[in-house]
Amino acid sequence: MPMIPNGCDIRSPSRNPCKPAPSLHFSGPFRRNARRRRIQKQLLPPPPVGFNEIVENLADRARFGTSRAIMNWEPAHADHSIDNVNVLLTFVESIDPDTFDEIILPIRKVASLHHHTNRVEVQEAIDLVLPQGQPVAGGNLNFAVNFGPGVGVSRRVGFQRLAEGAIAAEFSIGAKTLSIVTNRYRRWSDLFEMTNELLEAIEKAWPIKAKIKAIRLQYVDRFVSAVGGGDHFEIIRRNTPFLVGSVEDPYAAFHVHSGWFDHKTEPGIRGLTNVNIDTTDLTAIPSSAEQRRYLSILTLGQYESLDSVLDDPVDRLNKLHLRLKNLFGSIISLEVAGRVGLTQDNK
Repeated sequence: MPMIPNGCDIRSPSRNPCKPAPSLHFSGPFRRNARRRRIQKQLLPPPPVGFNEIVENLADRARFGTSRAIMNWEPAHADHSIDNVNVLLTFVESIDPDTFDEIILPIRKVASLHHHTNRVEVQEAIDLVLPQGQPVAGGNLNFAVNFGPGVGVSRRVGFQRLAEGAIAAEFSIGAKTLSIVTNRYRRWSDLFEMTNELLEAIEKAWPIKAKIKAIRLQYVDRFVSAVGGGDHFEIIRRNTPFLVGSVEDPYAAFHVHSGWFDHKTEPGIRGLTNVNIDTTDLTAIPSSAEQRRYLSILTLGQYESLDSVLDDPVDRLNKLHLRLKNLFGSIISLEVAGRVGLTQDNK
């Protein structure tokens, strides 16, 4: 029960509708509280809808470099949206069978250090070179099959790291390529360091850094909407150059693909860039189920030597990472960039 200060008494409220009395009065004459602001008769117009949210977002951006606007989408992971990453190195020539056997041992040692303990081996398709046939008597075609050097090596050996019954990461090497894939990406420094360790180990058995004709890096970022869907323009900038003008409905499924070669970066080097954006609409499933939308963004970059091999392929891999990071930043909205940690500082 609340305590009543001395000198106070409880009175019933006044019945005067014009001047309702408070239920608690101090004894003595009534005095206006000088510190209480008087209500102005002319009130300012109410703020526009969303004004307070805009102010709060701007304040948060100033303090934390991000926005706390509530979105209808969530990235693939709590701190980033990267679903999988693929590094692909293409050799200028095929590895001969004896060298291939020697390379497997150092790869296995690096794989063991990174818990890639599940070894798999498959047969790759053999490349065939079919020159244009020449007509002979009787109208038949005469052609030759040239298997080329090293294509008899059709083995591909991989080392996988398993997690919860699924492939979390894998290295694999064949006669013409080395592939590094991760489905549990954490940060670029980890993947870059592991790739460098792998190349250094192979270098002891075969000069791989002097044999790389092309290097490719690919990211796939994924987002899932809240139940009931969401506006995909919360994720994608409306003014990004990778959308076509016909993509107007913010809730409809679409697919766009952009790809181009760049011959102007360096003499003898051809760059390749690919961007794919895919999003689904609400599928025709029972209304009682959770209906969500899914959005994925693929970004790919590649350097290829047109006449020999790439110089400093390790440094070029890091350049591809920075290039794709900026490319991804030009596709997504500022709110999403802050949500997934892609800020101006780490660009």
